[in-house]
Amino acid sequence: MFFKQKDILGNALLDYLEGNKNAELTLFNHMKFNNDYTITGKERIPVSSFYKEEDDLLEVEKHVLNQCYGKVLDIGAAAGSHSLILMEKGIDIYSLDISPGAVEVMKRRGLKNVHCDDINKFKSTAFDTLVFFGNNHGLFGSIKKLDEFFLNCKLLKSNSQILIASPYVKIPINNYDTEYYPQYMEYNMRLEYKGESTKDFKWFMVEPVYLINYFKRHKWTVETKYYQQEKTCLIRLTNFHNNLL
Repeated sequence: MFFKQKDILGNALLDYLEGNKNAELTLFNHMKFNNDYTITGKERIPVSSFYKEEDDLLEVEKHVLNQCYGKVLDIGAAAGSHSLILMEKGIDIYSLDISPGAVEVMKRRGLKNVHCDDINKFKSTAFDTLVFFGNNHGLFGSIKKLDEFFLNCKLLKSNSQILIASPYVKIPINNYDTEYYPQYMEYNMRLEYKGESTKDFKWFMVEPVYLINYFKRHKWTVETKYYQQEKTCLIRLTNFHNNLL
């Protein structure tokens, strides 16, 4: 995975925690479009965006937090803002991130059950809720690998749920004029901070309707709630019938 050699995200999160409130990451991405065009993008990300209080959250994030129950795993927890809110609500929260710096940040902020590991290698007793905030489900690199993880996952109890906050596809694109955007895109990304950069790593973006139809075909029970103003869909996957959204 992309943090093994240079912990770019972790360094930025630690800098912010230690007082650099202007810390900023740069995200680069590129992909092939129809094997004809190379599409590139660049986005600046304030590190402050990883440090949220409950009042700062989007409505979809608040709804995700309210739907969590039992033993919960926050996947790609970064600075641990969502995990902290769940802990304050009395939820049995476990926070997972592959970045050692992020894990250090979460521990300093008071989280107890914090783990530094790749989600594909993480071993634990089973959870009632797995949660992916933002576009964190993209960390698997492809929707196929995401589905393989769920089908083979030993982290799920029999009556469990997976909550995915799935934004509409929006990739910053330079010099590419088209009204057509595919529903599903895989691409390479890298993070840069203070002149240092990660190696390229795989990510994917997918329109919620594509993700929903994909999991329905694979026999998951799927519930949805759309947040049009936030351009995000909350997707709840279960292997049992118990509608909550």
